[in-house]
Formats: sequence, structure tokens, C-alpha cells
Amino acid sequence: MTDRFEKFTMTLSRLHRNIQKLKTDGMGQFGLKAVDTLCLYQLADGGERTFCQMVERCDLDAALVSRTLSALVKRGMVEKTGLPGKYNASYRLTDLGAERWSRIYPIITEIQNRADEGVDPEDLVVFYRVLDRLNENFETMTETLFATRQDKI
Repeated sequence: MTDRFEKFTMTLSRLHRNIQKLKTDGMGQFGLKAVDTLCLYQLADGGERTFCQMVERCDLDAALVSRTLSALVKRGMVEKTGLPGKYNASYRLTDLGAERWSRIYPIITEIQNRADEGVDPEDLVVFYRVLDRLNENFETMTETLFATRQDKI
């Protein structure tokens, strides 16, 4: 049982570290941060997103999304429109942001394709289904497991 725990946690940790390094190095070529990737990705379809939608879609802390969007606005890649204030505003890519994204997206696609090399497409479908289920299980545990055991520890 310990071997399974160790393999699972260590593999996820290494995978996360490698993904972060690829995002940091890749976005660094464009003078951007790794977190900018998610915000640009969410705006890349040409639509507008509210601040709350961005937080939900990026699945990041609201303060981090706020700082990221502010930095992208200052750099001219994102436009903030609508009512004043962070929560009532909408965000969309500017022409500069769209141009930058058109250069970033092929890199992301290449990384994704190379990560999938040697893996049967059907196995990937199963892998992502299992990964989603594991994540759901862990989310449930973080919400309930230790809350019910506080008195027993």
C-alpha cells in the first residue's frame, strides 16, 4: 500500500513540477508568466468573460486572477470593459493579445501532442476519465474526511 501511495504522490508531484517548468519557460519566451496562460486561454475564443467567470474557468484564487488580469491589461493584451470595479467588469483579448495567443497556442499544442506520444488514444480517454474521478474523490475527501474525524485525532 505504501508503494502505491508513494508512486501516486511522487508521480503527480513530478508531473506538476514539469508542467510548471514548461509553462514558465514557454511563457517566458513571450515575457509572460505561467499563470497568464490560463487567462489568455479563457479569453482566446474572442468572447468576453466577467471576473467571476474567469475565476471559475481558471480554477485559481480570485486574488491571483485579479493580479493577472491587471497585468495583462497594463501590457495591452486584455481590455477591461463594462462597469467600473473588478467584479462588474468584463475582459476580452485585444488585437495584441490575440496576436500573442496565436503564437502561444501552437506551442501548447506541440507540448500536448508530445506528452501524448506513445499513448493509445483510447487509453487517454480512460486516463482522463479516471483522473477526473480521482479528483472528484479527493475533493470530497478534503471537504469531509477530517471534518468528521477531528474529535478522534
